[in-house]
Amino acid sequence: MAKRFIIGLLISFSAITFVAGQSLPDQLKQQLAGKQTLAEIMGVVDPFYLNLTEAQRNGADGLVKYRHWKRWEWYMSRRLGPHAEFVNIQQMNMLAMANDDTPKHGSSRNSMIAGSWTSLGLKKSSYSADTLNGGNNTYAKGSGRVDRIAFHPTDPNIIYIGAPNGGLWRTNDGGTHWECLTDTLPSIGISGIVVTPSSPNTLYILTGSGDLTNANYFINLFGLSAPCNGVYKSTNAGMTWTKTDTFPHSPGVFNYTGSDLVQNPTNANVLMAATSDGIFRTTNAGGTWTKVRPGLFFDLQYKPGSSTTIYAAKKDSIFYSTNDGVSWTAGTLNVAPNPASIRIALGVSPNRPNRVYAFFGKAGTNNFSGIYRSDNSGVSFTKKATTPNICGYFINGMDNVDQADYDLAIAVDPANGNKLFLSSINIWKSLDSAATCVNVTGWYENQGGPSFIHSDQHAIVYNPLNNKLYACSDGGIYVSTDSGVTWTSLTDGLVISQCYHLAQYENVSYKLVGGLQDNGIKYRNTGSEDFIHMYGADGFSTSFIENDSNTFYVTINSGVNRMKFSDGSIVGITPSGDMQFYKEVLAHPTVPNLVFCGSNVIYRSTNNGANWTNVGASGIWGMKISHLSPARMYAAGGSSAFPGAGAMYTSSDTGKTWTLISSNPGFPANYNTVTDIAIDPLNAANVYFTVGGFIAGSKIYKSTNFGGTWTNISSGLPNSPANSLVITDDAIYVGTDISVYYRLKSGGTWTNIGENIPHCPVTQLLVDQDIGTLTAATFGRGVWQRNYCIEDIDLTYPLAGKLEYKCNDQLTSSSLITGTTNDTISFKAGGKIKLLPGFKAGVGTYFTTKKEPCDNGTIPLIQPAPAAVLPSQGKVEKGKKN
Repeated sequence: MAKRFIIGLLISFSAITFVAGQSLPDQLKQQLAGKQTLAEIMGVVDPFYLNLTEAQRNGADGLVKYRHWKRWEWYMSRRLGPHAEFVNIQQMNMLAMANDDTPKHGSSRNSMIAGSWTSLGLKKSSYSADTLNGGNNTYAKGSGRVDRIAFHPTDPNIIYIGAPNGGLWRTNDGGTHWECLTDTLPSIGISGIVVTPSSPNTLYILTGSGDLTNANYFINLFGLSAPCNGVYKSTNAGMTWTKTDTFPHSPGVFNYTGSDLVQNPTNANVLMAATSDGIFRTTNAGGTWTKVRPGLFFDLQYKPGSSTTIYAAKKDSIFYSTNDGVSWTAGTLNVAPNPASIRIALGVSPNRPNRVYAFFGKAGTNNFSGIYRSDNSGVSFTKKATTPNICGYFINGMDNVDQADYDLAIAVDPANGNKLFLSSINIWKSLDSAATCVNVTGWYENQGGPSFIHSDQHAIVYNPLNNKLYACSDGGIYVSTDSGVTWTSLTDGLVISQCYHLAQYENVSYKLVGGLQDNGIKYRNTGSEDFIHMYGADGFSTSFIENDSNTFYVTINSGVNRMKFSDGSIVGITPSGDMQFYKEVLAHPTVPNLVFCGSNVIYRSTNNGANWTNVGASGIWGMKISHLSPARMYAAGGSSAFPGAGAMYTSSDTGKTWTLISSNPGFPANYNTVTDIAIDPLNAANVYFTVGGFIAGSKIYKSTNFGGTWTNISSGLPNSPANSLVITDDAIYVGTDISVYYRLKSGGTWTNIGENIPHCPVTQLLVDQDIGTLTAATFGRGVWQRNYCIEDIDLTYPLAGKLEYKCNDQLTSSSLITGTTNDTISFKAGGKIKLLPGFKAGVGTYFTTKKEPCDNGTIPLIQPAPAAVLPSQGKVEKGKKN
């Protein structure tokens, strides 16, 4: 085959050795040394983890969870540079937005596909029936991850929260209603929020997300740990944003993460940012930044009542400054942390201004690295407690698991410096200055004892105006008004779900089932914004069973399952021995009981997954079946999951045998990953696929002969990863990291139709031609929908390009078509087409009109408006009346 692939580091399982006396994290770090590409890195990680116990893969013995590596692999495989190199995703998408010169929907250059985007949620997540699983559906119910929180200086009801891919949100009523403030920016993580006390409309946000920074390894998990693009500033309470000056980062550093942002309490022009490349400081409100301390930093805290003393935390040491961050001194510890920590969170209280708490994160066996306390403003620290393991899953602390590099936080009561809350996977409380700790939350709703909060706590903060305690987790935001005894979710209304995939039931398309990062499987059973919670963990691929909206196949982490909505039953049907994460699953639309599992190979089952047959090929990148010719299938994937060599295949016998089609003429020689496949609903020989990555001019390809030859139809699309596509009878829709684009199948101009959809990755596009809806799942802002078959269109602005306008009832136009760009303009309406005074089609224009309601039917009848001039069908020639 002619195409260039990334060649990963091949390590056999027998070659993995474990050194006695050396920790597993150190061994993995040693084996990763020198690895630079995604394929090389995962070529080490995969065999390393697959030789471990299940507990170790889930975070025991100090390892980052295998699931986190696989999330990162999936995300990054779609967002590499033209040479498979790592890039700053946010910066590249910002550049793509700035250079996007496609016609914009709603502008004078637009193609009038109908309507605008409306959020479907999820704004709420209710429980499903769960009679057969003993309450398993109560595991980890939530909507989306929240990383940071900040408060208005005088109004306790105004709260700001930050999501890793969902941006900055504000509530003005204490959490009853929420509004996103950053949809005009590309998908951004929020790792720090500052509300200026003296001028509350002046906001600062530190972009990126430092809550998956692997301090134990040479690499930050960029993508899921979103790269930092500096600090943005708003002077109008978030209505508009301006980027402050660029951080002067170290030579060769193009990807770095942000962790915290603070402002001097008496001088609003002084701010400091903690990042993986050091502490940066500004004295002119972001006009310029200076690096004042190198290294990976996680937390910054001003000493209460002081504008000159500030504390900073690395993974294993604490620094203090007495000159407002200009210079720094290391604090001392009376005993070294054991096990060695990988992250530190800091806590202070106005009630004890000289006191600093330091929560060192890392689990041992029934213990953790320790809580340290300083009573001399950070000069020296004394270890206070190491047991039980408050970083782990167990609410009794008797496990050896942690994920402290992902979630670690501390809050000290502003009115009581002896009372503090410590959070990692769960939340713990101490009333005696950290001498003892008791558990106050767990991650099962019906576990009894502690209150439920979705697992994985990224921030826990007191609001100083009312002493309410807020917790930010992978499931949303929660508040306690009784010192942590009970908690209430404030997540409803926050549309921040990170959707991997979405499926719609063909006969009732408002029924949707999707897979979400951290929040499992969600099912939309009615036309509301409430998605039913079916199960937790990382939900991925979903597919409705043939002719049954009540039953669907799903993949969760590395497992394949069959779920039933009516009773919440979950049946595991994973192919024996297949441990690959994030498999694809696809039910056949017409053959009962036939289902496919796309992994490093394709598995085929004729009995609902009870038994599987390995039929070769690979489908882990995607699989599609033609509804017109149900024996025809297409699939794409590789033998080593997401990075590395991969290929595309077709089958003409319902997936029994497969033929390679990616070596055929026109298939791209250089690409990262096939991200989606779509089949023409009118002709199964016409197949399209999208590719990820930042390779300019390589986004979408088309074949009209079952993959025998390929044509690149990317011209005009911006250089942003293409993640998803869908084909209608006459149009192509493509979802990218920054917007959704539309073009006629017959050719012409790509048009940006994402005028009010957030700028975040569109991971799935679905269409229902019967009712004219286009549905988009996003990674960070939930699910959106538009009706592209509205009733009426009124065109008043100039038109240019190859464009089609269609509506169900009446189309009127007083537009000028210049004819200077070989314009091809088509008007379609189910009722009347009225050409009003002022309408003119210039010489050289190809102009047609047709009575046709959207994609359905053709009746060659034109009804011009009275006193309007109807141009001739076809090309307008010089001298002809137009």
